[in-house]
Amino acid sequence: TISNGEQNARAQRNQVGVDFESRGITAGVDYRFSNALTAGVALGYADFDADISGDSSIDTQGLLLTGYASWYPTERFYLDGRLSLGQIDFEQARRVRFTLDGQTTDLLARGDANADQFSLAAGMGYHWNSGAWNITPNASLRYTDTQIDSFTETGAGAFNLRYDDADTDSLLVAAGVQVSRAFSTSRGVLTPTMSLSFNHENNDEDLSIVARFADGGNQSFRFDAPASDSTYGALGLGMVYVGPNGVQAYLNYRTVFGYDDFERDTINLGARFEF
Repeated sequence: TISNGEQNARAQRNQVGVDFESRGITAGVDYRFSNALTAGVALGYADFDADISGDSSIDTQGLLLTGYASWYPTERFYLDGRLSLGQIDFEQARRVRFTLDGQTTDLLARGDANADQFSLAAGMGYHWNSGAWNITPNASLRYTDTQIDSFTETGAGAFNLRYDDADTDSLLVAAGVQVSRAFSTSRGVLTPTMSLSFNHENNDEDLSIVARFADGGNQSFRFDAPASDSTYGALGLGMVYVGPNGVQAYLNYRTVFGYDDFERDTINLGARFEF
């Protein structure tokens, strides 16, 4: 699977605007133990760039190892599970610019940090078929915990900061429906899909970072990430092709709505082969 996404958080009073762009690739293998049970493992790489108002930036690279399983206790009802462990590397560039007594200071503070991420997800759904149509109501939840190591900036002299360890977690609950219709052709089956979900994030601890000047002193100050919307929607459009010998290819587009001052669009392209 190859993914590409863009996000935009518009600037607000006492907050800066942020533009995000992400790219990723994931490869995996799974095994069908029976008609009811399939399990597998996947390894993903993601690159995430954030441009922050004021000529600052954060570049992120991460590896994510995921184990997953899908079980059909009945012909139409399914249960999914997923466990993910990630290692993330951050490269931060923070612009320090000000004018005092007619003299302008313009410095760039740089810092590198590592983070560990743990995610546990579960979902369920029910396939309802009517001719070539398939309607699948579904629900899921996902818990994520991210622990960021401490680090110290360089390059800005007395304005370098030393950051403490940080930890953030959240629980995301989603419910929605997916609708699809299969069209048979001489070369395979084409299935357009549309999905709609409503998402609620609770037990959300917005990221809080404690820092102090690196050159000395124990006086610290705290940066609190702005509170985010807890409820928003997502709309997805896609196309799945199933060819001879179990060859599959798919293309998906997803966008969020109802998220104040925030936009996110994602495109996924992937293929699957049976052997």
